[in-house]
Amino acid sequence: MNLSPKLSAIIAGTATVAALVQTQPALAQKSEVDICEIAEAITVRIDGPGAGGSGFIVDREGDTYTVLTNWHVVDREGYYTVKTADGEEHRVNYNQIEEQSGVDLAALSFTSSESYPVAELGNSNDVTPRQTVYVSGWLNPLPAIPEVSYQCLDGNITSILSQPDDLGYSLIHNASGNYKGMSGGPVLDEEGRVVGINGQAAVDSITGPVGLFLAIPINTNAFKKPAPPLSQRRPPSQARLLPPAPSQAPPSSETPPPSLAPRPVLPSIPRIPYDNLEFANTLRGDRNSVALSLDGNIVATGDTVVQIWNRRTRNLIQTIKGDRDRVLSVAISPDGNTLASSSNFGEIEVWNLKTEEKIHTLKLSGGNAVSLTISPDGQTLASSSGNGFELWNLGTGERLHAIAGLPGVILSLAFSPDGTTLAGGSADKTIRLWQVENGELIDVLSKHSGQVRSVAFSTDGLTLVSGSDDGTIKIWNPQTGGLVNTINLGWRVDSVAISPDGQIIASGGDRGSRLWNLQTGNLFRNLDEQSGSVAFSRDGRTLIVGGRTIQIWRVLDRSSLPQSSQGQPQTPASATLTATARPALIWTFRASTMRINTCLDRADRAMQQEGLTKLKKNREALYVSGIIDSYAIDISCGEEEWMVAVAGADRDTARQWRDRFLHAMEQGSSPGSQRPYAPTNSSTNAAHPALRWTRRESGMRVDACLDKAFRIMQEQGFENIKKDGDDPYVSGVIDNHTADIICGSQELWVVVTGSERNATGQWRNKLRDAMLR
Repeated sequence: MNLSPKLSAIIAGTATVAALVQTQPALAQKSEVDICEIAEAITVRIDGPGAGGSGFIVDREGDTYTVLTNWHVVDREGYYTVKTADGEEHRVNYNQIEEQSGVDLAALSFTSSESYPVAELGNSNDVTPRQTVYVSGWLNPLPAIPEVSYQCLDGNITSILSQPDDLGYSLIHNASGNYKGMSGGPVLDEEGRVVGINGQAAVDSITGPVGLFLAIPINTNAFKKPAPPLSQRRPPSQARLLPPAPSQAPPSSETPPPSLAPRPVLPSIPRIPYDNLEFANTLRGDRNSVALSLDGNIVATGDTVVQIWNRRTRNLIQTIKGDRDRVLSVAISPDGNTLASSSNFGEIEVWNLKTEEKIHTLKLSGGNAVSLTISPDGQTLASSSGNGFELWNLGTGERLHAIAGLPGVILSLAFSPDGTTLAGGSADKTIRLWQVENGELIDVLSKHSGQVRSVAFSTDGLTLVSGSDDGTIKIWNPQTGGLVNTINLGWRVDSVAISPDGQIIASGGDRGSRLWNLQTGNLFRNLDEQSGSVAFSRDGRTLIVGGRTIQIWRVLDRSSLPQSSQGQPQTPASATLTATARPALIWTFRASTMRINTCLDRADRAMQQEGLTKLKKNREALYVSGIIDSYAIDISCGEEEWMVAVAGADRDTARQWRDRFLHAMEQGSSPGSQRPYAPTNSSTNAAHPALRWTRRESGMRVDACLDKAFRIMQEQGFENIKKDGDDPYVSGVIDNHTADIICGSQELWVVVTGSERNATGQWRNKLRDAMLR
């Protein structure tokens, strides 16, 4: 790398900085404003398991930046974020931090394609008492300053210790720079050069702080950089590399190769509110293997045939039979145009989904393909079979590399986000990392005690997770090979995925699907008791869970939920509903796995167990309804699916009631947890809303249905109209009524709630008739 002699010495550790500072000509005096602008540009905020602190950028190599800070800022295990001057946050985990021996210093690195300035280092041997210095850092909140704030404070060097203390501190200053959060920030001289690292306050054992602060001179012996990137580490290969083989089925002149997407630029994913994740709908297809396109709109499922679904409309787009009697694995290219599927014939078939033509038939060298995955740029296909794996050019069908002779079968494959590394989970209880360019082994991770069934990278490539037969999910730093955390489930883990924002791990296993907090390892949410594969869309707002059925979960946008005419969210202050309040409306569909009579009986029993009143079971209209407190609950039973609808005073409480009845319908009994509210008794004066709904067969396409529903609500004077093409439905409010029109591939539903039954029924009929005209 091209570094100055001074910085090369720091990184190489061959000499002190002071010994290599070259004589420079006199520089023009900089103003305080100039120096603080320099300081702010190089200073970063560091947050993590501790109280937070500061640091500064000391080196850049390509897209990798090195930050210097105090060790006491980053000495706790866990994940950290480095916030640069432009407001961008860059994630770092504990294994990417290098403690500097004998001093209170640490170096950490982050990657970014942005261009950030690097600190110019001065010579702390030239610092003298009474010299002006500037301390830069991010101050933690104080009573008078309620948020983290950047500070650039001036002061003077008051004295210099003849010998540094045990942690390397020797510069004493009065720049008031050691309030909490300022530790690790740079100390700059009058030319804007870093001469020290701020870090401690001088404290008298009797009187307390004395208004003086300490810094470590920048000429302290050279520091060690964090571990190099994964691509630079090369342990000896432990597998046999086979030579490339020619394609077994070159593309014909009539069939164009699949379109190859350019190598993606990894986006910065905003934090996603997974508290708002809700079940959307179900696909009833073959489900031995499931794959999701990056945009979340195309779902491929495989069992005896491959089926391609439109996730938004739930329509089956096409069925691919091919030359097979069982589909073992499917993969979709990032652009959604190419599909690869493996069979029990020892072959991979590659299809162009736009033309529905087969492009290649690839003959495997090791038997049937257990796992398939396509690189982020859409150019490379990886397949595992036998005790090895193969890499293919997806456009030409050429085999690029073949690895054989591994100790165990590779059960799962995953590309790193930049496409340079391939991870494989193995039956020999290990995870192996290979360089995609040449097939060379990089590292072997071996902390599992059972077969590793699934591996997945985070979007930034800094985290790898694995699921195993040993009942654990392990979180790794793929850059160093270090184990960061272990989540103990106690049952087999078949599939894992990381949300694009890096918050959540989704898992599927023999006891159902779960969401986990990636940083803490704590359970975030139970999704369903069915087991199977899990996959996130690129924007993180869609989650696919495969199992007995294929479930689609969506993160709802709470900011666009129906609001009052004053623009405030409709959340009553109390748990009761007045005659003029607009009720909240919550509904969810589930694919039906029981007979209609069983569904009705189960709904009736669940409502009795929960203490609902005014129970009504209608075997002709196929629903059960009841009232509890200020909430009306209906359960509708159909041949293909059933629905739970709840209307009431408060949206969150309505959602809790919805979830209780979903559990009761799926498990056959009510959950044992405490009810959202106690059952209504004769002394309760709370009003309950009217809940009226109807379903009708529809010959419209889903998108046409949504457009029509939106137009009708506009014509009828509804406010806060929302069209959601994902679930899909249109909602709106008028007076004290909330209405949803739900568009399915074969049916449409109109659901209306309000404070008065007759008016609610009239709105239901009016919207229904308008939709059917």
